[in-house]
Amino acid sequence: MKVIVTESQYKKFILEGEKEAKHLRRRMAEIESLINKYIEETDPSEFGDEFEYTDNIISWVITDVGLDDMDEDGEIRELMIDLYADRLFEEFFEVVGHPDDEDEEDDEDEEDDEV
Repeated sequence: MKVIVTESQYKKFILEGEKEAKHLRRRMAEIESLINKYIEETDPSEFGDEFEYTDNIISWVITDVGLDDMDEDGEIRELMIDLYADRLFEEFFEVVGHPDDEDEEDDEDEEDDEV
């Protein structure tokens, strides 16, 4: 399938992308502040897993900053997940615990039973 794009459509697409990037760059301090606020106010144990926790916080921040109208294609959400997922995963595991820790405890219990 071929898609034909006129020059004016292409320019509009490029300008819209720049507009979103500029808006995002201008809001980075606010985004950081909101991420910190939601980390402090939100109990990670209320969520099923680290992905749900991260997705919810990112969604709230996007809404608070006013980027939800600009993020129809989900690119801003994906960018923010790339930027903040590791940090939010760490926060989640700090409170809830890491699944690997549970596996190690189970292995230790099994070894104790064998002795």
